[in-house]
Amino acid sequence: MKLHLKTILILTLLLPAAALSQPSFPVDPGEAQVVTADIKNFLEAKSKFSETGDNEGILQTLYFDRASPGLKEYVSRFGLTAAKLNNALTRYPEDYEKLGAFLERIPDFEKVYRTKMAALKEVHPGVMFAPAFLLVADHKGIGQA
Repeated sequence: MKLHLKTILILTLLLPAAALSQPSFPVDPGEAQVVTADIKNFLEAKSKFSETGDNEGILQTLYFDRASPGLKEYVSRFGLTAAKLNNALTRYPEDYEKLGAFLERIPDFEKVYRTKMAALKEVHPGVMFAPAFLLVADHKGIGQA
Protein backbone atom coordinates (compact mmCIF):
# COMPACT_ATOMS: atom_id res chain seq x y z
CA MET A 1 0.00 0.00 0.00
CA LYS A 2 2.88 2.37 0.83
CA LEU A 3 4.46 1.81 -2.59
CA HIS A 4 1.13 2.53 -4.29
CA LEU A 5 0.75 5.82 -2.38
CA LYS A 6 4.32 6.84 -3.22
CA THR A 7 3.65 6.19 -6.90
CA ILE A 8 0.48 8.27 -6.82
CA LEU A 9 2.26 11.07 -4.97
CA ILE A 10 5.14 11.12 -7.47
CA LEU A 11 2.77 11.15 -10.45
CA THR A 12 0.70 13.90 -8.84
CA LEU A 13 3.81 16.03 -8.48
CA LEU A 14 5.36 15.27 -11.89
CA LEU A 15 2.36 15.51 -14.21
CA PRO A 16 1.67 19.21 -13.58
CA ALA A 17 5.38 19.95 -14.08
CA ALA A 18 5.32 18.10 -17.41
CA ALA A 19 2.26 20.07 -18.52
CA LEU A 20 3.95 23.33 -17.58
CA SER A 21 7.07 22.42 -19.56
CA GLN A 22 5.16 22.32 -22.86
CA PRO A 23 6.04 25.15 -25.24
CA SER A 24 3.81 28.18 -25.06
CA PHE A 25 3.10 29.49 -28.53
CA PRO A 26 1.26 32.74 -29.27
CA VAL A 27 -2.50 32.65 -29.73
CA ASP A 28 -2.58 35.94 -31.66
CA PRO A 29 -2.09 35.41 -35.42
CA GLY A 30 -0.26 38.74 -35.54
CA GLU A 31 2.46 37.17 -33.40
CA ALA A 32 2.85 34.06 -35.57
CA GLN A 33 6.55 33.69 -36.36
CA VAL A 34 8.02 33.01 -39.79
CA VAL A 35 11.66 32.02 -39.26
CA THR A 36 13.94 32.67 -42.23
CA ALA A 37 17.34 32.28 -40.57
CA ASP A 38 18.01 29.00 -42.37
CA ILE A 39 17.48 30.54 -45.81
CA LYS A 40 19.80 33.40 -44.91
CA ASN A 41 22.44 30.96 -43.65
CA PHE A 42 22.10 28.89 -46.81
CA LEU A 43 22.54 31.93 -49.06
CA GLU A 44 25.62 32.96 -47.08
CA ALA A 45 27.06 29.47 -47.48
CA LYS A 46 26.26 29.42 -51.19
CA SER A 47 28.00 32.75 -51.68
CA LYS A 48 31.23 31.13 -50.40
CA PHE A 49 31.15 28.28 -52.94
CA SER A 50 33.89 27.83 -55.49
CA GLU A 51 34.42 25.42 -58.36
CA THR A 52 37.28 23.64 -56.60
CA GLY A 53 36.31 24.29 -52.99
CA ASP A 54 34.83 22.08 -50.32
CA ASN A 55 31.20 23.06 -50.84
CA GLU A 56 29.91 20.29 -48.57
CA GLY A 57 32.16 21.55 -45.78
CA ILE A 58 30.92 25.10 -46.35
CA LEU A 59 27.30 23.90 -46.20
CA GLN A 60 28.04 21.96 -43.03
CA THR A 61 29.70 24.90 -41.28
CA LEU A 62 27.54 27.80 -42.43
CA TYR A 63 24.18 26.06 -42.83
CA PHE A 64 23.84 22.83 -40.89
CA ASP A 65 25.96 23.81 -37.87
CA ARG A 66 23.83 26.95 -37.47
CA ALA A 67 20.53 25.11 -37.93
CA SER A 68 17.33 26.46 -36.43
CA PRO A 69 15.18 24.04 -34.42
CA GLY A 70 13.05 23.61 -37.57
CA LEU A 71 16.01 22.61 -39.72
CA LYS A 72 17.28 20.26 -37.01
CA GLU A 73 13.90 18.55 -36.91
CA TYR A 74 13.77 18.33 -40.71
CA VAL A 75 17.27 16.80 -40.79
CA SER A 76 16.30 14.21 -38.18
CA ARG A 77 13.09 13.25 -39.99
CA PHE A 78 14.27 13.29 -43.60
CA GLY A 79 18.01 12.59 -43.37
CA LEU A 80 19.12 15.77 -45.10
CA THR A 81 22.91 16.05 -45.26
CA ALA A 82 25.43 18.48 -46.71
CA ALA A 83 26.25 15.88 -49.39
CA LYS A 84 22.60 15.50 -50.46
CA LEU A 85 22.07 19.24 -50.52
CA ASN A 86 25.27 19.81 -52.48
CA ASN A 87 24.20 17.16 -55.00
CA ALA A 88 20.84 18.89 -55.46
CA LEU A 89 22.61 22.23 -55.91
CA THR A 90 24.73 20.70 -58.66
CA ARG A 91 21.72 19.16 -60.41
CA TYR A 92 19.29 22.11 -60.10
CA PRO A 93 21.35 25.31 -59.80
CA GLU A 94 18.69 27.47 -61.46
CA ASP A 95 16.13 26.61 -58.79
CA TYR A 96 18.46 27.51 -55.94
CA GLU A 97 19.34 30.80 -57.66
CA LYS A 98 15.73 31.92 -57.09
CA LEU A 99 16.07 31.89 -53.30
CA GLY A 100 17.46 35.42 -53.05
CA ALA A 101 14.40 36.84 -54.83
CA PHE A 102 12.13 34.69 -52.67
CA LEU A 103 13.75 36.03 -49.51
CA GLU A 104 13.08 39.59 -50.68
CA ARG A 105 9.37 38.75 -50.94
CA ILE A 106 9.10 37.32 -47.41
CA PRO A 107 7.32 40.42 -45.99
CA ASP A 108 4.54 39.92 -48.56
CA PHE A 109 4.42 36.21 -47.70
CA GLU A 110 4.15 37.02 -43.98
CA LYS A 111 1.11 39.26 -44.58
CA VAL A 112 -0.68 36.49 -46.46
CA TYR A 113 0.41 33.92 -43.85
CA ARG A 114 -0.97 35.99 -40.95
CA THR A 115 -4.23 36.55 -42.83
CA LYS A 116 -4.59 32.78 -43.28
CA MET A 117 -3.74 32.21 -39.61
CA ALA A 118 -6.42 34.74 -38.60
CA ALA A 119 -8.94 32.77 -40.69
CA LEU A 120 -7.80 29.58 -38.96
CA LYS A 121 -8.34 31.21 -35.56
CA GLU A 122 -11.94 32.00 -36.53
CA VAL A 123 -12.56 28.31 -37.15
CA HIS A 124 -10.46 27.07 -34.19
CA PRO A 125 -10.49 29.81 -31.52
CA GLY A 126 -8.06 27.95 -29.22
CA VAL A 127 -5.34 27.53 -31.84
CA MET A 128 -1.74 28.32 -30.97
CA PHE A 129 0.77 29.36 -33.61
CA ALA A 130 4.01 27.41 -33.59
CA PRO A 131 6.83 29.00 -35.61
CA ALA A 132 6.95 28.30 -39.34
CA PHE A 133 10.53 27.53 -40.33
CA LEU A 134 11.42 28.22 -43.95
CA LEU A 135 14.48 26.22 -44.94
CA VAL A 136 16.40 24.86 -47.90
CA ALA A 137 16.48 21.14 -48.62
CA ASP A 138 17.55 18.80 -51.38
CA HIS A 139 14.96 19.50 -54.09
CA LYS A 140 12.40 16.97 -52.93
CA GLY A 141 9.43 19.29 -52.59
CA ILE A 142 7.88 20.60 -49.44
CA GLY A 143 8.40 18.83 -46.15
CA GLN A 144 7.02 19.57 -42.76
CA ALA A 145 8.43 18.96 -39.36
